[in-house]
Amino acid sequence: LSLIAGMRKLFLLACLLAVALARPPRSRASSRYDVQHDSDHENDRDHDHHYHHHEHHHYNDDDDDDDHHDTQGDQPDPHDTDDHDDYHFIKVHNGDADDGGDYAGGYHNSDGHYLKVYHQAEVDEHAHHEPEPEPVADEPHEEEDEEEDDGWHFHPYWDEEDWMHEPDCDCEEDCACHSDSDESDQLDKLTHQFGVIEDMLDNYPDAKEISAMFAGLIDDITELDTFGTDKCNNGFQCGGVTPQCLTRTMVCDGHSDCENGADEDGHHCYVATSVGSNWHGKVVYDHCTKRKPGTLDLSISSVHTVNWFTSSPSVTARVTIKQKLRDRDVYATFELEGHWKSAERTLYLVPPEADGLAFSCTFHGHADDTCVGHMVREVNGEHCAQFIFHRT
Repeated sequence: LSLIAGMRKLFLLACLLAVALARPPRSRASSRYDVQHDSDHENDRDHDHHYHHHEHHHYNDDDDDDDHHDTQGDQPDPHDTDDHDDYHFIKVHNGDADDGGDYAGGYHNSDGHYLKVYHQAEVDEHAHHEPEPEPVADEPHEEEDEEEDDGWHFHPYWDEEDWMHEPDCDCEEDCACHSDSDESDQLDKLTHQFGVIEDMLDNYPDAKEISAMFAGLIDDITELDTFGTDKCNNGFQCGGVTPQCLTRTMVCDGHSDCENGADEDGHHCYVATSVGSNWHGKVVYDHCTKRKPGTLDLSISSVHTVNWFTSSPSVTARVTIKQKLRDRDVYATFELEGHWKSAERTLYLVPPEADGLAFSCTFHGHADDTCVGHMVREVNGEHCAQFIFHRT
């Protein structure tokens, strides 16, 4: 019996010792946390902040480890302490803010002491707090320099590198990728193309000139449809209901040979390139000249008609050619002789040089202020260059 009583006493002593060891000691957290905690509550009342309990988590650790470290980083927290085994995590919310309010939270132990205060994004992280693994003994934990906490933090899942750097752009879709040199080269190409188009527009005839090119075309088509291409070959068509052809030398010879008198009318017998008239021509195309003139200026010096050959008055003219080079303009002037062809209403000037290129300018329809000029190969009559002339 005495042995049983002794064992009972030992068992009771062991239980008391276990209870004493299991009881958590009073937190030795610095009193400044209590002061800060009370001050925070006082400020909350001063600013009329209405905090409500948002989340409540209870932790009970058996070890002396600080398992409630912030999982957001590896820096040691000065507010953490190794003297608490039983603590609660409180998440509170300020509902006064228009944008949904601010968040705050922290741990407190059974004595009501706040051990750590978290702000903003840290609350979300600690609401799902999990103990961190203890560092390996042979790999000492490197403490980073503590930075001043301004109360606002990046979201724990926000990659700061992604935030600081612009995403790579797709050069096929994003023009901002191109360098300044690429843009400069492209601008030079566009400027060159603009210059080429501008030169083409300067040399191309305007609407009035194009209209003059086709003046009288309806009359020519009518004659072809009426008499066919084998009628009046190299001759003069009197026109009218009755087909009638004359040789060209019979036009404006002083005798009416057409039944309708068309061979002696004022339209054909009038020399449009009269003495003293001046004409300015622009190139349409040029496939044969050596000088490649951009413009030609024609001045009629004289017109002379002999009595025995009135159908073809002789004409003397001065032609000035303007050639545009890269850095200057070059001019060349020629004195030319030729004649007016009444049947065709065409000025014809013989070749001034050995290249055998003659000049002709034909007035279509009833237009007396515009003619279509050509460079003509004298050997075969081929037109190899064209100009539009207007009276100036």
